[in-house]
Amino acid sequence: MDENPQKIILKGRHLRIEISLDKFNETEPILSFYTLILFGEQIIAGMCWRTLGNNLMGTYGNPDGIIQELLFCCLSLLDPRFRENGNLGGNVRKYARELGFNVGDTPLPFMGRTS
Repeated sequence: MDENPQKIILKGRHLRIEISLDKFNETEPILSFYTLILFGEQIIAGMCWRTLGNNLMGTYGNPDGIIQELLFCCLSLLDPRFRENGNLGGNVRKYARELGFNVGDTPLPFMGRTS
């Protein structure tokens, strides 16, 4: 948490998520809070408008959904069941081969062994 009670900041080495609590979108409760996501120096979700003074600000988003998707990404990288099939959408290696890419069967170094 940040010193400012109007904002929640989750940050790590590369990822930073800011959720502004002082601005609430009453017309769209699902995308209710301004959310800014940065990966390194790249903006993943957010905006910067010249007419608003070039200040970086969030875009309306769902903080619960963002955290849920990040956890799902971690699960898909770490769970062996996802590695065997490629992902929930099917076998990514098989699909890449059908598109003409030369894809081997060895696991990626960060995924470890599947056997």
